[in-house]
Amino acid sequence: MTSSDALIDAFLEGGVRTRALLRAQRPDALEAIRRELRESARIYQRGGELELPAPAVMISARKA
Repeated sequence: MTSSDALIDAFLEGGVRTRALLRAQRPDALEAIRRELRESARIYQRGGELELPAPAVMISARKA
């Protein structure tokens, strides 16, 4: 992801519930959400990319 704007655009076009929640906002409220996301995402900017931490679980198994 290249920017916080790309992230919010993904939310606006992504999952049904998040899209509906964001699209229901007044224009000024949506802009405030964008501003806050831009500010909060700054710490994850790395070389022109937005690198968000994501938890993951790796499991390995063998049939006994």
